[in-house]
Amino acid sequence: MKKFLIFLLFSAVLSGAFAAGVALELDARGSKVKIESPEGLAFRNTLSSKAANREFYLEAYSKENAPLSWTAYSVSFTPKQSGTVTLGLSATYVKDSKIHWIDYDKLEVVNAKIDNSSFEQLSWKKEFFHWRYYTKQSFQTGKTDAADGKNYIRVSRSYPARQSIAVTA
Repeated sequence: MKKFLIFLLFSAVLSGAFAAGVALELDARGSKVKIESPEGLAFRNTLSSKAANREFYLEAYSKENAPLSWTAYSVSFTPKQSGTVTLGLSATYVKDSKIHWIDYDKLEVVNAKIDNSSFEQLSWKKEFFHWRYYTKQSFQTGKTDAADGKNYIRVSRSYPARQSIAVTA
């Protein structure tokens, strides 16, 4: 079975006195791909213990708050069979009323293809191609502080960004 390695650069956006941590969702409930041997960040399953398809879902997260500068992390996993895994970019939960944002840029997936990994491909509406998102606040375009190019994506626990990737066992 092939091991899939995800490299990502992220940076926290300070909201008040707290910064969130990075959270990366691996969701294969639709394709029934079991995710095994996760390594890198800490892992947990945030689905209810009684939830159907629990074995097809994992969340990787940082135990510490994300730094305010671009920082590299990596996560790896091995799929038990071939199929599709949805990669979700998010932030850890912070117990207060503010939205805590995390910026992502320059993603790389070894042994799989991820589209628009540096968020440089824009539609005529100035939206990022190949990513599903929940707020236009996610689009950070024409920025001089991007890790790669001029664009990056800003997400939170409530406003993640997702893309499906094909994996091969």
